[in-house]
This record gives sequence, structure tokens and C-alpha cells, in this order.
Amino acid sequence: MKSLKLLLLLLALTSSTSLLAQSNSAQVQFIHNAPDKQLSQVDVYDGEGNALVQGFAFRSATAFTSLSFSGSTFELGIAPAGAPVADTVGFTLSGLQDGAQYVVAVNGILPANSGSYDDFQELELAVKGMARQSANSADSTAVLVHHGSPDAGSVDVAETSQPLGTLVSDLAYSTFNSGYATLETNDYTLEVTPNGANTVVGRFQAPLGTLNLGGGAAVVFASGFVDTSNNNAGPEFGLFA
Repeated sequence: MKSLKLLLLLLALTSSTSLLAQSNSAQVQFIHNAPDKQLSQVDVYDGEGNALVQGFAFRSATAFTSLSFSGSTFELGIAPAGAPVADTVGFTLSGLQDGAQYVVAVNGILPANSGSYDDFQELELAVKGMARQSANSADSTAVLVHHGSPDAGSVDVAETSQPLGTLVSDLAYSTFNSGYATLETNDYTLEVTPNGANTVVGRFQAPLGTLNLGGGAAVVFASGFVDTSNNNAGPEFGLFA
């Protein structure tokens, strides 16, 4: 009887250990869109202080990277490139699902630098699930739009060369539009205006055809300051992909 009880106990412990060790994974692409001049390059760490990305330049993106996590959360930290791990600003990615794909945009300003920017928005992460790495067909491109310009307010984005008209309406700071737009892989002209206004904040070329992005997916993100004079002469407003 004692041997049977011991065997059952060992089986229970083995089962518990297996459950505790089980981990999930998700594919995550990071976009560095924080216009703080101190963050021209950043290092990204996991919750254990291990480097995930080093020397990550402003207005660049990583490839989709596999992150392993337990439960549904992942701890990470962001610091100026080369700074001690202790200087990281910590964040929690929550609600993660095993096997899912995410785009994570880093926006805003370090809390310590709030006095240098009139249009201060604190450093934060914007997370979009159901991210895509490909379009539905070889002659189309899946396009997701993200608003990361701290002083632009809510914006509309229209395509004017075809013209396709309004693609995104009333997009708030640090958000993504609801889903990917499927566009034929051509060259486009995009205009950004404050929501409901006619003043064009910026006009930009989106050469999806020239860049041969057929069959692919892209994130187009608003970046920088409309008024740099009030924001520490930070980077000017622009659209990037």
C-alpha cells in the first residue's frame, strides 16, 4: 500500500512539474516609433534581463520573432541603447495567445524627459493582434495603419492618386486601424489630415509596386512631430512603412 501511495505521489509531482514548465509562444514584430531624442536607438530586454533586440533604431522594425511565455503575459523592458539593464522601463504584454501573431509599436517619451516636450506622451506600447505577414494574393498588399505622432491628434488618411478616397478615418494616437486594408500592389499617394479638417498635415508616396510588395503585408505608421519647435526639435512628422 505504501509503495502504491508513493508511486501515485511521484506521478502527481511529475504531472505538476510538467504543467508548470509548459510554455506558449507567439510571433511578435516590434516597431520603434518613440520620437524621444534620447531613444534614437534602444535595447529591448525580457523580464529576466536578457537582450531581445539591441541597437534598435528609431523608425525601424524587427522581423517577426518568436517569444515564449507562460500563461498569457510576457514581461519586457526598454532602455536607451547601451544603458544598464536597471534603466529599463518595464511593460507587460498581456492577453497573449499561443500561436498568435502581434505587432507591437513603441511610442512616446521617457517620463524623465517630459519637461522637454510640450506634446508629451509617456512611453508606451501599442499592441495589435491578428498581425499578418502576407496578403491574400500575389498581386495585392495587406496594409495596416498605426498612428504614433504625439501632437497630430486624431487623423484621417486618404489615397489621392488613384483615387481610392479615405482609407482610415478618425484614427487616435497610439492606435491601429481596425484591420488590414487589401490594396492592389500599385504606387499610391497618401494624405494625412486632422480628423474632419481639410488641412493636409503631410503628403507621402507609398510605392508598393515599385518596392515589389505584392503578396506581402506592411504596417504604415505616422511618426514624429507636426510642430517640432515645441518638442525639443524632435523628428518631423512623416509616414513610414
